[in-house]
Amino acid sequence: MTATVDETARPDGRPETPGIDAERLALCLAVIAEAEALDR
Repeated sequence: MTATVDETARPDGRPETPGIDAERLALCLAVIAEAEALDR
């Protein structure tokens, strides 16, 4: 699996990821960031 620049990139610059909802991805990243913060 190679990373390529997606032609359908959103205005914020992040590529559109097929198969996962953007809000769900953002929520997962927020949960991971909070868990890492609590781990310190």
